[in-house]
Amino acid sequence: MNLYRIHLKTDAKQREKLVNYCLHTKSPKIAIGWSYLHKTNPNLKNGYDLSEAFKRDKENNPDGKTKRPLACFARLKVDDLVWTRDLNGIYYLCRVTEEPKAECFEELDIGATASVEIIKIDTSIPGSIITRFTRPLSPTIETIWDVSSIEYSKFIYNRKKGFKKYEINPSFEFDLIKMLPPTDMEELVLDYIQLKYDYYLSKNSVAPLSTTVKVECELFPRKVGLPPAVCQVSYQGSGEKFTADYYRDYVDAGKKVFLFFAEHEYGKQCDGIIYISKKEIVEFAYQYESVLPPSIKAWIEMCKP
Repeated sequence: MNLYRIHLKTDAKQREKLVNYCLHTKSPKIAIGWSYLHKTNPNLKNGYDLSEAFKRDKENNPDGKTKRPLACFARLKVDDLVWTRDLNGIYYLCRVTEEPKAECFEELDIGATASVEIIKIDTSIPGSIITRFTRPLSPTIETIWDVSSIEYSKFIYNRKKGFKKYEINPSFEFDLIKMLPPTDMEELVLDYIQLKYDYYLSKNSVAPLSTTVKVECELFPRKVGLPPAVCQVSYQGSGEKFTADYYRDYVDAGKKVFLFFAEHEYGKQCDGIIYISKKEIVEFAYQYESVLPPSIKAWIEMCKP
């Protein structure tokens, strides 16, 4: 079983029609564009194995290369799992039931489809999967190699269906940092700062609009003598590559800076900045689980060793 992520997005003028055609029907499917294949290859018929379409496209390209998303789509096999989402941000886990076939639907710019069984998951899925939808310039379809994402996808499919379709690695332990959705990751870091460092978060405590550095919020001290603070959470897969140097202006303005980078290094460290480690956050989550929001508790329970 391989795991994929696909954007249901072609050159269709109305993307809503494309999503409805794929997901909100009695015979759900996932689709990819390049309907032009059916014009450049007159012998190509609906229902042909996509590998044939892939071969013809390669032959008709002067450089001998086909489009990578089409090549990736052509590799789908029965029982592969595919994540997608609709225009409301609802995520769906799809199990491939028939291998990709050529299908021409010019109005929606569809060149090929694969029949699937779909399970509506809603909005709470691992951050390691969410960020593959939200990061800039992500491809139409991609293979997900992350083991946490693969094991979770098998686990949630089995649980939703009520039987053991996919074999789960019994010794595998989920990584809380990888599993937490971005909003829950931010919430957990902010809870950590408030409880450990005596700060509080105001409803309107957002970063000044004049700044060019993104911060999550401004925090205010509970004790006299503590400076105000700002916090930045850079979660895995977000594509953001901040370094501590970006926050010198806040330090120069007399503010404390809290940084949590889930994926990359902090770089050269600066006075006035507190660098939060992944180990600290995980230990905090387990220690203070009883007072954390229900959505975070659910992920903690899944990731407990």
